Amino acid sequence: MRVVLDGRPAGEYFPGIGRYVYHLTRALAQEDPGLEILLLHDPRADVPWRALAGEFPHLKLVPAPWSPFSPAGQVAIPRLLRTLDADLYHATYYLMPYLAGLPTVLTVYDLVPLRVPSALSPAWRRHLYHLLHRLAVRRAGLCLTISHTTAKDMTELLGVPPARLRVTYPAPDPRFRPPAGHAEVERWKRSRGLPARYVLYAGINKPHKNLGRLIEAWSLVMARWQDAWGERPALVWAGPQDQRFRGILEAFQQAESAYVLGRLSDDDLVRLYQGAEVLVHPSLYEGFGLPVLEAMACGVPVACADRPALNEVAGGAALLFDPEDEEAIAGALLELLTAPERRQALAEAGLARAAEFTWPAAARATLAAYRELLGRPAQKG
Repeated sequence: MRVVLDGRPAGEYFPGIGRYVYHLTRALAQEDPGLEILLLHDPRADVPWRALAGEFPHLKLVPAPWSPFSPAGQVAIPRLLRTLDADLYHATYYLMPYLAGLPTVLTVYDLVPLRVPSALSPAWRRHLYHLLHRLAVRRAGLCLTISHTTAKDMTELLGVPPARLRVTYPAPDPRFRPPAGHAEVERWKRSRGLPARYVLYAGINKPHKNLGRLIEAWSLVMARWQDAWGERPALVWAGPQDQRFRGILEAFQQAESAYVLGRLSDDDLVRLYQGAEVLVHPSLYEGFGLPVLEAMACGVPVACADRPALNEVAGGAALLFDPEDEEAIAGALLELLTAPERRQALAEAGLARAAEFTWPAAARATLAAYRELLGRPAQKG
């Protein structure tokens, strides 16, 4: 089977999609050495495709210097696909060539602007988002979603029949794991000027991430903290900053015992998770919720919003709260920060839950979708 996998959306603008494409590509190459992968990539993007191609002879890089946002790609990519003699095209973003000329599989991560309209404004942008998603899913023979929550949303909001949907869970990077020794993590924290105890939020500051309520909840935690509970913890935010929502950034910077770190390297991000006392994820909506899984893989207890996708990922291994209630958020944080036994129990449950998500499993599910669309029997063994 000869598959074109579209890696053009990977890059700084979509770090999550970049992780998905990189790890899926690697897992596909490992899972089926007979699969020929032609990876479309923007040679201007800072992504590690060359090292990946050097590792797997059946993975070929195909330069495609057209951004998914570029109208020129609607002509150039189908023209390029015609020269590749491929069996199938896997689009990894809804801004795809809508006349690809090949059987197409499309990955959809979430439908945030349709569930939380404030996440994308003005209204005309939401309408365009809706229209282009409908066009993309109509052109795809099968759609892969990263959760049952997103699959359900696609049926309810876009009218996609369940028969055309397949759930293929992603997984954390293998680097996200418990530390070999806590002394090294403590040295790392001191080198970055971080306190010994902190609650971590990892993500961006878009409206649906609900950081405004998190900041209000944190002020309640600080107001209620008692000396008998030990050293006062800090709230640490790591992740990209959307400058359209500077008000949230400024409020976070002004909050008591709060640190804003911005985007970190992958190695530093792993250390940051490993040193956290609690991971908090207050999002109003997610298609999956990778930070929850990354924290659990590092052995960090999680407090997260009681929302469908986060429930699906956590699988009972997180403390849930109502994300629209600042008192509930504060109560969950205080419960974990003041109860070491509770933290330990959730950490152990989270490790077991995170182990259920693997990239080989994602690759097998993706390969099954490829073969189903092409009408080929599944391989044995």
